[in-house]
Amino acid sequence: FDADEVLVLFASHFSKFLNELGWKLNLKGYRLDDAIEHIQDGYIADKRTYQNLIDDFINQETANQPEAPGASATLKKFGTKAEIVILTNVPSRAYSQRIKNLSKLKMSYPTISNSGLKGPALLEITKLTKKSCVFVDDNPFQIASAKDYTPNIYRFHFTACKIVEKTMPYAEGATHRPKSWSEVDSLLTQLIN
Repeated sequence: FDADEVLVLFASHFSKFLNELGWKLNLKGYRLDDAIEHIQDGYIADKRTYQNLIDDFINQETANQPEAPGASATLKKFGTKAEIVILTNVPSRAYSQRIKNLSKLKMSYPTISNSGLKGPALLEITKLTKKSCVFVDDNPFQIASAKDYTPNIYRFHFTACKIVEKTMPYAEGATHRPKSWSEVDSLLTQLIN
C-alpha cells in the first residue's frame, strides 16, 4: 500500500496547513506546482515558495496526517490473511515521522521508504512470495511502473482523498479502480484467499 492519499490524507491536511499561512490549495490537475494560491491576491506560488511550503508541511505535519477513513480497519481485517507492506515515497528525513503517524493510527506494518518509481521495489517485494500480490496507489505513474516491472500483480488505482479524486488522471495500467475503502475491502475479499 502507498501511504499518502491511500492510508493517510495529504491534500486535505495540507490545505488546512496552507490556509493558516495565507495560502490555499486549488488543484487543477495531478500536480502541486501550479496549485498553491495566495488567498488575498490569487498569486500562484513560485517554485521556491511552493517547495518551501511543501517541505515545511512534510517536516511539521507528517506525524499528524489523519487516517483515510476505513484504511486501518481494512488493513486489520486482512492482516491475518496477507502480509501487508507499506511502500511510501516520504522523504527520508520524515520517515520516522511517517512510522510514528502510522503507528498512532494503528497501521504498524513493515514500511519501506522509496524514492522515485516504485516498480523496482515492487519487483523485489514480489520475489518474496509465490502468492497473489496487490499494489494500491493513487499515482498513475506508480501504477504504470508497477505494470512495467510486475505485470502479474493486481494494481488498484485508488485515492481516499476527495480533493485528489476530482483531478486524478486515468491510469491505463490499473487492473482495478475502486472508489472507496469499502470497495477496496470487497475486492481484496475476492482476490485474497
